[in-house]
Amino acid sequence: MNKYILVVHPTGNQNSKSVAHGLAEENLLYAFITALHFNSNKWNWLPGKLVTEIKRRDFSEIKSPIISGSPFREGLRLLGSKLKLKFLTQHEVGFASVDKIYHATDCFASKYLKKHAAEISAVYCYEDGALETFKVAKKLNIKCIYELPIGYWRSHHRLNQEEYALQPEWANSWNAIQDSEIKLARKDEELALADQIIVASSFTKKTLEDYPKALAPIIVVPYGCPNNEILDRNWFQAKGKLKVLYVGGLSQRKGLSYLVDAIDTLDNKVEFSFIGSGTAVELVQGILPRASYLGTMPHSQVLEVMRMHDILVFPSLFEGFGMVITEAMSQGMVVIATNHTALPDTADENTGILVPIRDSSAIADVLIDLIDNPEKVKKIGQAAMMLAQSYQWHDYESKIVKAVTK
Repeated sequence: MNKYILVVHPTGNQNSKSVAHGLAEENLLYAFITALHFNSNKWNWLPGKLVTEIKRRDFSEIKSPIISGSPFREGLRLLGSKLKLKFLTQHEVGFASVDKIYHATDCFASKYLKKHAAEISAVYCYEDGALETFKVAKKLNIKCIYELPIGYWRSHHRLNQEEYALQPEWANSWNAIQDSEIKLARKDEELALADQIIVASSFTKKTLEDYPKALAPIIVVPYGCPNNEILDRNWFQAKGKLKVLYVGGLSQRKGLSYLVDAIDTLDNKVEFSFIGSGTAVELVQGILPRASYLGTMPHSQVLEVMRMHDILVFPSLFEGFGMVITEAMSQGMVVIATNHTALPDTADENTGILVPIRDSSAIADVLIDLIDNPEKVKKIGQAAMMLAQSYQWHDYESKIVKAVTK
């Protein structure tokens, strides 16, 4: 009898969809368990915003059974978020909190695994939603594959505490220590039970050096780039201002103070824009009042804004991957990022620019060099766009399939 892999992810983001899709294409997927699943074709009569949300929960392209593990809680979470019913979604304790949904989906998957164990050879689960499924799998001698989408929590806490010593005002916008001891212990137990660990960047792998015990083999598989064509875009000319963009949450986890300091020293030589929201917004606006603050926007609109800018600066201190890096590369932007992101895994000196963490001067120096040498912007941007075209999500799927079937 054939053996298959069960994939479990409560919200069905791009990377988990691709894992399930890649396995399904190779006839290796037994089922994909998520919190809530819709067939969006049946809901086109609803208002546009609702249809967009429903499409995010449509997994019809995966030609295998799709199972909703906790639809009631997830539906309540979406409703509670829209209506600002914070008691429903309160971290860890709310009935419809992300933590409760992850746990409910995990419990559902563990029961499902017991019923179908004879046909399943491995389970593929994600951080915070793997423990109960892994416990059952271990009893049944079923392989446990674990994906850690962001760095290990002990490293997260350590970096946050360092920022409190260095930049206390900014560090208040980055509250890494909000999970309970019980939740942190569950994270460690999930890692202990894993037979194989998948991460998307070398930085995430390095953070696992802070795990106090031995771990299963760790494999780095970077996420794919958005589908793109080679764009005939406008490139920076020396006579205009360099257009610089930041995309992401406005908190010190992203290294915002160092970015803001760098821009502040450039004496209006760049045109700067922010996409995102967060607790550090007032600090940022206080130093850079003339920057453009675009708030949050749909993914397709973010890509449009990227095409109108020359440079993406992403100076994150703690990142699992940083999807905005590959998105920006696909749009022909020059990406400046730290080695605490996936840039070292997705680019080289010809397709991106690395800077150290916590180094405002390095960011400013790179921007000044690009202003003084505008030909570099086009050269690097075109090379980045070509690289993004050569590594799409289907390439990621192939690498995942190869990794989990070794």
